[in-house]
Amino acid sequence: MIFYCTTLINNYHKIGISSSLSGVKKRLTTYRSAAPNTQILFFTELSNAEELERSFKIKFDYFRIGRSECYDLRSDIILSHVLKFIHRDQVERVYKKDKFIKNRIYKPKRLFYIWRKDRLYLSNYYLGGGYMGLEFLSNLESIKNFKYQNPLNPIRSYELTDNEIYRWSMLRDFFPVCEIKEDYKRNKKGEVIEKSRKFTLFFSDLSSKRKFKDFLNKKKKFFEDYYKQKTYYNQEKVFDEFIKRNYKKKIFKEKHIAASYAREFIYDCMKTNVPNLLKGYKFNKKTPEHVGFYNTSHRSLKYSQKISYLFRNSSVRRSNYELKRVISKVSHYPIDKFASSIKSLIDFPVMSFDVENEKTELKQRIRRVILKHKRDAFEIIEKLINDFKNKK
Repeated sequence: MIFYCTTLINNYHKIGISSSLSGVKKRLTTYRSAAPNTQILFFTELSNAEELERSFKIKFDYFRIGRSECYDLRSDIILSHVLKFIHRDQVERVYKKDKFIKNRIYKPKRLFYIWRKDRLYLSNYYLGGGYMGLEFLSNLESIKNFKYQNPLNPIRSYELTDNEIYRWSMLRDFFPVCEIKEDYKRNKKGEVIEKSRKFTLFFSDLSSKRKFKDFLNKKKKFFEDYYKQKTYYNQEKVFDEFIKRNYKKKIFKEKHIAASYAREFIYDCMKTNVPNLLKGYKFNKKTPEHVGFYNTSHRSLKYSQKISYLFRNSSVRRSNYELKRVISKVSHYPIDKFASSIKSLIDFPVMSFDVENEKTELKQRIRRVILKHKRDAFEIIEKLINDFKNKK
């Protein structure tokens, strides 16, 4: 299953699950009927994506919009919960000869990744030093004390076009560290000889800090060459060469065994190199047994003004007074800085203020008008600024 989070839709992030990236694309088409500029902020593959979705409902109840899957949460807070959930402690009951012995706490070997075209794409969260390795977090913009996410930036989010899903070898914020290739022989009739079928796993050896560092340097040089190519075919050729030079290989009789080996091997490598990035929710030993073995990922976040202020999208929480105060302040900036600040404010959905919730359709129409004429507005602002400079 794929868990995903959208860019802002009417000031809120929508989360959801789907069986494939194609399914996520269909959901995205539906969302765009109401908010045309919606894209996918991030996604990951999870065997228990339904449980993660439920944990949002429990933990962030105060931030949930009605009974929808929309949450008034900052994007980095949403990602933080996903990562802690993936890396959380779990518990299992240990039996011996059908007799209960004890509860064992363990950490499953799960990472933020996705399988695509028989390749394991590992998140740059691990390969890029944590949050700094993820491009979409640079969408968080600020003017002193008010921070907000620019919902109109198409560069650091996913449109999930056919090229992006089916053709491109690379995905932003991910890098393929394993690949499985199938080999087999045919008889004289052209039929596959089942006994000859085998699966070759090509995987990056990141088992030591030195190898991990060398791989990151090679990866950086690889991208310099990869993006110089003018065709998709040439890019694939460059990547195939990169695999042959830098990846080890191991042969398996079954594909699912190869995939399982790859996941566990890469997890062990990350545990060796970046153990600080594998921190998750701890198992709560004090939880009564009859309640169930839950950790803090399934506990409702207690409401407090401080948490509410820190976790929410600040663009939603800003009042008329705060917006006027910011505009008043930037009025005293030098003219060029004033222009860039005003442009940033155009991206902010000001129609959210003083409009009742039942007027959602009207708000969406107004927002479409603003987005449609945004480029013209920028040009008009530039002209006004230039006229102002020329008069001086």
